[in-house]
Amino acid sequence: MRGGRLLLWTTGLLLAGRLPAMDLLLPGDPFRDTVRLRLAEAGVDALTQPVPADTAVLELRAGLAAPGLWLEGGGEWRLARQLWARLWVMGGSDEDGESLLGTHTRRGGWTGRVAHATLSWEQENLQLEWGRRSLAAGQDRISELGWPVHVPPVDMFRLRLHTRDEHLSLELDGAQLGSTEDRELRRWYARHRVVWRPAGSRRLTLTCGDQVIFTGIQRGFDWSFLNPLVPFFLENFEGYSEVEHEQDADQDNSSLFATWDGWLPLGERTRLGSYGELLVDEFQIDGADRRNLDDALGLTLGFDLRRRLTADGVLRLRWEGSALSHWTYVHRGLETSFLEKGHVIGNEEGGDLHEQHVQLQWIKAGGRQGLLSLTVGRLVKGAITPTTEWAAEDTKDADWPLPAVTRSWVYSASGQLRLGPALALALAATRRTAEPGWTVQGRLGWTLQLNGAK
Repeated sequence: MRGGRLLLWTTGLLLAGRLPAMDLLLPGDPFRDTVRLRLAEAGVDALTQPVPADTAVLELRAGLAAPGLWLEGGGEWRLARQLWARLWVMGGSDEDGESLLGTHTRRGGWTGRVAHATLSWEQENLQLEWGRRSLAAGQDRISELGWPVHVPPVDMFRLRLHTRDEHLSLELDGAQLGSTEDRELRRWYARHRVVWRPAGSRRLTLTCGDQVIFTGIQRGFDWSFLNPLVPFFLENFEGYSEVEHEQDADQDNSSLFATWDGWLPLGERTRLGSYGELLVDEFQIDGADRRNLDDALGLTLGFDLRRRLTADGVLRLRWEGSALSHWTYVHRGLETSFLEKGHVIGNEEGGDLHEQHVQLQWIKAGGRQGLLSLTVGRLVKGAITPTTEWAAEDTKDADWPLPAVTRSWVYSASGQLRLGPALALALAATRRTAEPGWTVQGRLGWTLQLNGAK
């Protein structure tokens, strides 16, 4: 074994009520650090430096979340030249543990989950990963249409092929989802995802792919869904037939997606970016039947202006808008709707809505590193929820969003500040006018680094 450093993160303090839907402070997968991604994408150094290839990392956090205690910890270890093991475990004693951790597991007054536990074989153009982890793509969005960070991790496997320069990559994912409350049966998920970054340019990233949820009585994983050259909807191109309503029939629900992220320089200190997502749900239904059904579409569009005001400080202003049709994420039969353990695999509010957000951020990389974010949003939500019984043939010409409509303003503020070489503070507050009161959350963490051999 080559020599390396041992990094031990220990002692975190969380003072909170219910955790708001803010990925900056959500406990979870430490190997997809959203704060690090945001800072790096803004062109400044991260609050924590990336782990060298020959370094083992261990981390332990403990905190308070009213009215109880929660713990989380884990790390990553290089077992061999090309083999990595990564583990992250979370637990809590509070009554809100299910909403805090996104899990139904509860024993002896404690709620817990294994948030990340994978073995990863990594070669020059190939990565094989097996275990439990989040399938979030880690895109910097206020609202994501695809797999978001708030969905609990799943048992999965991944094959990732990529060019040496990482300009083109293909991910093939397969996962087992939790059963619904209505029926005990196996639910499966699969996804193709292609990412392209033009050679010689860091200004543009294009992504496209498809995803499918499939289920049935005594139905195992369908390996045809991992064929990298065949879209999912061609594997089960269906019509709107009575077979789809039979209780024991196999059901599939596939959707197509595409994203883009790009930016242009406006001088030495300023740049203008644009990003977006398109989601086409229920694409496996043939055209003749599709004409008689309501749409199931989703679209997000955002503009991002950044200006470097100081050598280590960036000011960021962005606008983001999203619109989702009545039945986006919903399929006939709850088993194949885009849900996992009560969470929407997509926009946290589900479909049948439109929303807009304006966000102002200050990002500082030098000295007392930090991130400050202020967001104001407007949400218009219709009556259809992710668990509404599917009736797309009845709403084709209905108003959108479907009455009764709820309109609300959403306000949020969050920040993270490096108080010293080993101490960081994070705070967040959010309020929705349709609900009473503010939700406030905070965390104080201390880091200790030790040198050692693996």
